[in-house]
Amino acid sequence: MNTVYFRYASGNTLYVKRMPLNISVWTDNLYYMSELETSGSYSVILSPYYVYEIYEQAGSSPSSTDSPVGSIDLSEGIPTASQIVEEIDNSSSKIDYIYKSILNDNATVTTTNGSQYNPRISGRVGQPIKLNVDFYNNGQLVDPYAVRYVEIYKSQVLPHNLVTVIPFSDIGSGYPLPAYKETATDGTTEVEIDGKFYLPFTIPDNYTAPELYYDVWYYFAENPCADPTEVTSCDIDSADYEDQLLKCCHRFWVYPDEWFCNDGLQTVRFAFEPLDQKFHTPEARPLEIGLMPLPLYDYNHNLVTPIIPFLNPTITIETQNCEVLQVNAPCEIGLRQGSYRSNPWVVKYNLDTTEFLKGTYRYQITLNLPDGSTRVSKKFIFTIS
Repeated sequence: MNTVYFRYASGNTLYVKRMPLNISVWTDNLYYMSELETSGSYSVILSPYYVYEIYEQAGSSPSSTDSPVGSIDLSEGIPTASQIVEEIDNSSSKIDYIYKSILNDNATVTTTNGSQYNPRISGRVGQPIKLNVDFYNNGQLVDPYAVRYVEIYKSQVLPHNLVTVIPFSDIGSGYPLPAYKETATDGTTEVEIDGKFYLPFTIPDNYTAPELYYDVWYYFAENPCADPTEVTSCDIDSADYEDQLLKCCHRFWVYPDEWFCNDGLQTVRFAFEPLDQKFHTPEARPLEIGLMPLPLYDYNHNLVTPIIPFLNPTITIETQNCEVLQVNAPCEIGLRQGSYRSNPWVVKYNLDTTEFLKGTYRYQITLNLPDGSTRVSKKFIFTIS
């Protein structure tokens, strides 16, 4: 089951019928839609693998004489965001389909790595990935006025590489669906964090993998209709305001599945390079360690690349007197800044210097491979002053 949203003139009674139509018993396979607070945005929960037709009820009860106003095709299962409902334009209405991820409030999808979402560096075909983005204004996290849509491109951001368009709901009509705001717990209350959004996106089965994809977010930083001379209602999605749209571009990686092969003839080898040594209290920032497959310029890409998303790094931190402060604390795999083609990965640990006294500390990285073996770095040092 998944929820779809669409826009239609407020105050109408709409329902969906499953195809093929049963004319003799019109109420069979019929589902009413709910209007969200008289906003002109309607929703309905539908089962996949069917085609549905949308009708506007003219009388006191559904009738075969009611006029169809749109259709939804779920015949291929859970739709991708690019499967846009048929639009019907006339003088009084416009249907506007808004796709909500299957990761809704009533459904949780767990990936094979045990989490609800895969991270950007290890998306999987057919599994949900968390496309996160932070919006800043003058260096501060701030909500933009409205995110309007996200475009996803394969390999490069070029018109012919566009594979998916994900429109966002209108303000007051479930916004920012299909995305969500990041939250944090303030004591016993969960509060939204300004400027932090994430889009749960289930990667379609027809996506090429392995492959690099780009998600481009289009948004209005300010209300484009905030004009003192504006006296009529304003449609921010009008072409008149298109030149005010800002955009930001991000990357994510997609792999075909969790399978890879190893004939046992070659051993996967990694080296570690400390990239951060000096910290200043009270800063909190990532401690990064370069992760380098060996031999550096001639390693077996077919052997190493498929296991990168499954690496599980941890860190152990101790004082100069060998007093252990952290034991196998979890880290994550990230990307190294700059154009590093042979060693693009880093191990990242979020270091909060307020939890340490000023001084010099030793740390060691343990890299757990999916075959159960481990690779351990030598002991590096960092200093907090």
